[in-house]
Amino acid sequence: MAKSIDAMDSGKILRARFIANGLSEFNDHEIVELLLTYCAGCRDAKTQAQRLIDKFKSLNGLIEADCYMLEEIENIGKCAPVLFPLIRSIAAIYLEEKAVGSNCANVPTLDDWARVWALRIGGEIVERVELAFLDKNYAAQVPAIERLASGYSMSVSLIPLELIGIVLRRKCAAVILCHNHTNGSTRPSPQDERFTRAFAINMNLFGVKMIDHIVVARNSAFSILYKRALRTRVPADELFSEKIGGNRQKRKPPRRKRNDLRTF
Repeated sequence: MAKSIDAMDSGKILRARFIANGLSEFNDHEIVELLLTYCAGCRDAKTQAQRLIDKFKSLNGLIEADCYMLEEIENIGKCAPVLFPLIRSIAAIYLEEKAVGSNCANVPTLDDWARVWALRIGGEIVERVELAFLDKNYAAQVPAIERLASGYSMSVSLIPLELIGIVLRRKCAAVILCHNHTNGSTRPSPQDERFTRAFAINMNLFGVKMIDHIVVARNSAFSILYKRALRTRVPADELFSEKIGGNRQKRKPPRRKRNDLRTF
């Protein structure tokens, strides 16, 4: 009973700290412990949190773990193996809407798209191919992204005529293609580069501009057309306009300096 009361007190303390100052003074296992206090049936959140961080090395590694890997943790319960993949999926939806959604105040940059796709498909165990549709001002259409194909590495194939048909039906002015590499490397294969050149030529014939073909892995992204790495991480102060707790101050939106699509 004393142990249970201590766990409850620990959860209350962590929640109070978060309300007062956000996560700025939390370490990884404290963040995980706080999350686990919301899981029904999870006993001794502190010990389980440390066990999870030891297993997956970091908070980032934990969030990217799939349900089956999490279920292998002793006494993890039924809630936590779903919680962390759920957080990743929610984060992807949030970032997609904030960075490239219809209410976005700025034209998304290539880095914005790279971040969205790194969260959407960067950690997938199967290969995904997706296409983003842009209007004449390079703002995202609604819906912005469509999945074209899925499959295990080296088995994903796209039929050019079908792909052209999809683009023409959307009546877009420009597109960005993206696929993930399941081996963790964003280095384009010769097949990737050949397909990119052919797809860009076909799009140009129909008056549609191909902005880029992005390759993503877990925490990285690469531009095939511009042959350089893209940023997939974003500082917290660019994600949130308000601090949690304390004095709430509005922040000005970050200025766009790199990869503005209007310059391409």
